[in-house]
Amino acid sequence: MIRMPFAWTLSIVLLAGAGATPATAQRTPARPAARAEAPAPPLQMTMAGIRVVREGVGDGGSELRAFNWSSGTDLEVFVRLGRANEFFVEVDDDESIVENYSDDAGGGLAQGAEVDSFPKVSADGTVALVTLSSDAVPGAGATSVTVSGQLAITTSSGSKVQKVANVKIESAKTFKLGTATVTVEEVSSDSERTTFGLAMTRATRNLIKGITFKNAKGEVLDVSQNGYSIMNDAAVLNYSGPAGMSSVTLEADLWQNLKSRKAPFKITATLGGDKSSPRPRRAGYPHQGQQDRRLIAC
Repeated sequence: MIRMPFAWTLSIVLLAGAGATPATAQRTPARPAARAEAPAPPLQMTMAGIRVVREGVGDGGSELRAFNWSSGTDLEVFVRLGRANEFFVEVDDDESIVENYSDDAGGGLAQGAEVDSFPKVSADGTVALVTLSSDAVPGAGATSVTVSGQLAITTSSGSKVQKVANVKIESAKTFKLGTATVTVEEVSSDSERTTFGLAMTRATRNLIKGITFKNAKGEVLDVSQNGYSIMNDAAVLNYSGPAGMSSVTLEADLWQNLKSRKAPFKITATLGGDKSSPRPRRAGYPHQGQQDRRLIAC
């Protein structure tokens, strides 16, 4: 009769002790929350040029026409990313969209509005040149056009050089850039130059910031790129080098840490430039607000 209260009391003490934490016990520190990446700043856009072509005359409007160009409006803009250590790799015109194209006279230029094909990127990746096109022209009395939408861009945090030794400049020979296979094709040589192509995927081509060719002594060869071609997902870079090129060391500067996003944009442009970011006057060019008749035909 006396043991039951004692046992019950003992159980309570043991349970209380089991749940207690000694003052000297070390606790595992909580992991700090992952820092959210800062949102990308807005794209910086400045007008590079504007062309307005009205309907031509004769032969359905094609016999005599300004700039020998079809009627419509083309606004070319320089685009910058707005922060250091971020570089353009590609502007995808197929995925980019124009949401509004209008003039300040209340007219809409939505007909055929698009980001035109083959946007260009500077060699250092800091600036892109994009053409915003419309099949329509501004209305009577209009002095500016406003375009807004989204640019599909791929950017990089920087580049790194990959060296590939003993690349044979022979048709059908292959080598690796990263994990991608590149094929040498259409090799042709005469007494002065050797021409050849490097065939790869479009994605691989977008990784390449630049390529340097060296001989066995490590000397840089006089090799120039003669353009490129893209068909769907395939790309070919065309080169011309010294006669007798047969084996080289290739150093490819490849973009790293690629990121893709759709970046909103809006720009209002006049004959004197864009309203948001006026540019300084260059010698021999008209100042802000003065019509440059070389840029526009009405």
